[in-house]
Amino acid sequence: MIYVRGTIQQTGGIGLDITRRVFGGRAVTVYSLGVDRAPTVYVSMYEEAGAAVVSRCTELGCPAFNLVSVSGLDWNRDLSPWPADPVMNGGEGFSGGADDYMGFLVGDVVPYAEGILGGGDRVIAGYSMGGLFAVYAPFVTDAFSACVSASGSLWYPGFAEFAESHPFRSRPRSVYLSVGSREHRTPNPVMRTVNDCTSRILDRCVSEGIEAVFETNPGNHFRDGDLRLARGIAWTLSRRGPHYVEARRCGTMSAPRLYEDWTGNIVNGADIRSLDPGAVRAARAAFCERFPDRAEESAQWDDVTFLSRAGVFKRGKVTVAALILLGKPGERMIPSSVCIRWRLLDPDGSVIDSRTFEGPAVLTSTHAVSMIRNWSCRVGPEGSESVVSAYRTATLLEAVRNAVVHQDYGLGGTVEIVERENESVTVISMGSFPDRSPESFVTGPPPGAPRRNAFLYNAMAGLGIIPAAGSGIRSMYLSQAHRRFPMPDFDILGERVAVRLSGLRGGSYARVMDLRGDLDLKSVMDLDRVAKNRYVPDRRLKALVRRGLVEMIGDLPCIASGAGQEVASAYTSGTDQDAVMGLIRSKGYVTRSDVAEVLASRDGKGLTEEQLRVKATNLLQTMRKAGMVRKADGSTRSARYIASDPSRSD
Repeated sequence: MIYVRGTIQQTGGIGLDITRRVFGGRAVTVYSLGVDRAPTVYVSMYEEAGAAVVSRCTELGCPAFNLVSVSGLDWNRDLSPWPADPVMNGGEGFSGGADDYMGFLVGDVVPYAEGILGGGDRVIAGYSMGGLFAVYAPFVTDAFSACVSASGSLWYPGFAEFAESHPFRSRPRSVYLSVGSREHRTPNPVMRTVNDCTSRILDRCVSEGIEAVFETNPGNHFRDGDLRLARGIAWTLSRRGPHYVEARRCGTMSAPRLYEDWTGNIVNGADIRSLDPGAVRAARAAFCERFPDRAEESAQWDDVTFLSRAGVFKRGKVTVAALILLGKPGERMIPSSVCIRWRLLDPDGSVIDSRTFEGPAVLTSTHAVSMIRNWSCRVGPEGSESVVSAYRTATLLEAVRNAVVHQDYGLGGTVEIVERENESVTVISMGSFPDRSPESFVTGPPPGAPRRNAFLYNAMAGLGIIPAAGSGIRSMYLSQAHRRFPMPDFDILGERVAVRLSGLRGGSYARVMDLRGDLDLKSVMDLDRVAKNRYVPDRRLKALVRRGLVEMIGDLPCIASGAGQEVASAYTSGTDQDAVMGLIRSKGYVTRSDVAEVLASRDGKGLTEEQLRVKATNLLQTMRKAGMVRKADGSTRSARYIASDPSRSD
């Protein structure tokens, strides 16, 4: 056995202790930063290059970690999960020795390394066949909590099928996958499937709820191997997602930098040919529809000028936002996890149908929404019903595009649309919600600039495919109320936001909405809360009770059986003055108490009884001065008022 020990200086003056030992021809090198309980990354390498990977990770600002590399491997034996024929003419076949090598790694290398480093979280990583082995690991061992596959050979015959059909022995915390942008451009019929196979494995991970990402790096399979591996390690340890991009293009890829707004980064190697012509045409049409005064002017611009002036390009260059919105499906210059996935569930929750839409979000958002089944419903009071659709297409599109613009792409980038058959549609995206309730976007002040994906937001607003900040949520509520449907339901849990739109209406809420078309949006939102057994503040609840919309059964608020329809038929349309004149027509006179009751039935602000009495007094005084009513008899409190002109009460 051979032992080597030494110290080298890394970028920034960080000391790195190195210990090396050879086990039967396999070299195990331990790189220690001397940080107690730091995670350890285990990498299978063709040739020893651990120092270069650690250096790259340091440049990326990666959290502290230890690295253990194993080199001197028989590449086609030690890292292949089962025997397979050669995939290249004249090449060597694969003998399927991964299980034996895994036994060596877990049984010999890990105990040796932890004898030096101590225990801690373990990550398995690799490049090429090493990346294949890293993804294979969680199916056969529980020794590692996460895996990194940089330009992994996931095209390996039968591996995608294996990953889709076999359970994990230990479900990994996260999975990082990457390929080079030109790797699929090979005449080899097996290797050219790498993008598809990697996407299938990503889908398997996502379906298990695993945090996973698929990143595309510039170049072919053999370019910048240490940097690609470092990017995967940095993502896994920092959990920041695919925000690392090439800072500038030169002879070799320079050190990536971390940007706060990934969507505003310029994508080197991309140009106008990287965009889908149909998506660009759709973007122009949306622009002209939203900004008709600029339609004639924009028709004279070429595509680069148009996208630059709309804020999609930066200095005439293609940005990540441009690729998200307009990029060709085949140009894998952004992670394939940036897509829209639609699923149809039956009433029991079983999947009936599903589809994944990759490519320009300008088009895929529309295509995904078009998959949603729709039907007609009758709404409104009997005798004057109108027909509306269960879902308003514009509202669904609003919800999906809201998810596209506001989600955290560091957590994957997939927008999920879950349709429950004949029941509801839920749009799910990753990322935290602003520190305010969804309802506050309807009733409160407008929000400031978006805190995430500001460049993408400005690009979508510049094209006219989303409205002003915050008005998207408000329009969802307004649309549901106008169509007399339940309000949207937001489910906000950590790094996940879901909005559910119901396609069903019924019960007391639907009856109130049909009979009371005069209700303001705040009252509708409170009634919706009552119907869904959600909390309503006492003051607002009392206002609903006074208006005959809610009744208390013990301490339990319920939508009133009468639903205020008697009041609605006479006193809720028109102005406050119209309501008073309507009461005079039916009763012959009114008192201040009568007027206060009418005002209470119309009140959506939760006024107190004293405030209603004062408002009633002021209203009667205003109507007297206008010559609409006059006092018939009695003192101020008990006075009866009648119409000044009898014809007004006819």
